[in-house]
Amino acid sequence: MNLAHAVRHVADILRGMGRTAEAEPEILEAIAIYRAQEPLPPLHLANALRVAALLKEQAGSNAEAMPLWVEARDRYSAAGVDAGVAESRAHLAAEKGA
Repeated sequence: MNLAHAVRHVADILRGMGRTAEAEPEILEAIAIYRAQEPLPPLHLANALRVAALLKEQAGSNAEAMPLWVEARDRYSAAGVDAGVAESRAHLAAEKGA
């Protein structure tokens, strides 16, 4: 899990720098590592899905971000992270209103 956590943070740093093309393969790798783990870590995966969704939005691919936000919201809910649920819902509502 430490590798996935580190890779997710690298992706988020690259995203913050506006380097979306470089960040995307990193976040996809982190998501794949998390999904391969048993038991699946819902909070860590939710955080990775959040970064992936933000990357899609930055790239103008809002439709591709929506399923990522839905899964992130569900995983944040399962982990009891109200702030993550609220953020996910806000992005989903903004996209529906667009």
